Amino acid sequence: MEHERMLKIEEKHYLHGNTLLKGWIYYQSDSPHVRPGVLVVHDWSGCNELAKERAKVLAEQGFVAFAVDMYGEGRVGVTDEEK
Repeated sequence: MEHERMLKIEEKHYLHGNTLLKGWIYYQSDSPHVRPGVLVVHDWSGCNELAKERAKVLAEQGFVAFAVDMYGEGRVGVTDEEK
């Protein structure tokens, strides 16, 4: 039986100037190998569920994927004005 990988998801806070950004890193925690990294950059909505899902899929394929937050504090726009 094939060993099922353990997918790890961590919320990461980081700063750009005075702006607190909140991104998510996805990776297989039980892999002993060095893995390539991928930045997943969101569309104009912000770091939404689509960006996080893309990062998850990449991690399941063996990458370390980081869904970045370019707007700060995980804000996601809904209306055109918010975006």
